[in-house]
Amino acid sequence: MGSSSYPRIGMETSFGGKISPFAFRRNQSVNFVIRRNSIFFCVLVLLCFCKCSTAGIFTPIGFSVYKDVKEPVSVGPSTSYEKSGEACAYNFGGFYVGGDFSLRKAMENGNITKPGLVDRSTFAIATIFAKVCTRVLGE
Repeated sequence: MGSSSYPRIGMETSFGGKISPFAFRRNQSVNFVIRRNSIFFCVLVLLCFCKCSTAGIFTPIGFSVYKDVKEPVSVGPSTSYEKSGEACAYNFGGFYVGGDFSLRKAMENGNITKPGLVDRSTFAIATIFAKVCTRVLGE
């Protein structure tokens, strides 16, 4: 058999030392720790992005893969519901998040000066698409 280019345990090296049998074991454990930490880091990053791209997490129902919820927010001083206004915000997979679903914007869109009833609706499909709207009824 010819000599192998790979050093064997107990074999002398070119610089005069011997290779320790524990050197290989130490390298394996270091590689395992690095691999485990990198997997943990990737999972952590994915979880963070998942939470960023969801909408309506703080509703009484909580997070789900598909959500279509309408919930009352408040009742104002007006008893007349002649006008209505709506304002929405959108999320497209976390790549685009925008819009103004504030009460003020919904009142502007409906020309409402006295809000009577305020509702919020949430439509979400996992982290792919989400739409949150505020609807105001009043005079």
